[in-house]
Amino acid sequence: MVQTSDRRAAETALQTLDRQVQERYRFRVEAVEVNRQPVTQWTPPVAVSGLTVTHGWLEGNTVFFTLGPNLASQLVPRPTQPLSQSEAYQATVPMQLNPSNGHFYLNLSPPVPTRSLSLPWAGDRQPLLEGLQAIGVTAAVNDQRTTRYDIFVKLNRGTP
Repeated sequence: MVQTSDRRAAETALQTLDRQVQERYRFRVEAVEVNRQPVTQWTPPVAVSGLTVTHGWLEGNTVFFTLGPNLASQLVPRPTQPLSQSEAYQATVPMQLNPSNGHFYLNLSPPVPTRSLSLPWAGDRQPLLEGLQAIGVTAAVNDQRTTRYDIFVKLNRGTP
C-alpha cells in the first residue's frame, strides 16, 4: 500500500504501468470488481495457478497492490482492524528505527505452493516456504549516503 498526495498523477502512472505489462509482457489486464469495488487485475499469458496481481484504491489516496489469488478481497472494503495493529504484523515488522522511511510486510502463512508459481529456482523450494511465516522490513535513511534496513524473518515452529 502506498499513500499519494497526487492521486491524478498516480492514476496516470498506474495506467502507464498497466499498458506496459500488457504490451511488453503480454499479461491480460482487465477491470474487475472485488467486493463491489473496481480494481485492475493482471493475469499472466500462460496459466500459472496462484499468480495474479491486483491493484486498486482504498479510501482516500491509498493505492494497493496484491500478489496472489483472492488477496484483494482482504483489503476491499477496508478491514475493520488496520494491518499495523494486527498481531502478526507487530510480531514481524521491526519498529525500532524511529524515524523510519517505510515498512514492508509479506505474510507467507499459509505458504504458497512453489509448483504453482513460475519461479526461476532449481529444485523443490516448498520446504523453505513452509518454514517461513512472514518477512518484515523497516528502512531508515541514516545520512545522505547510507540507508539502514532492519529485516526480520518469522519462522514457523517445527514439530520435534
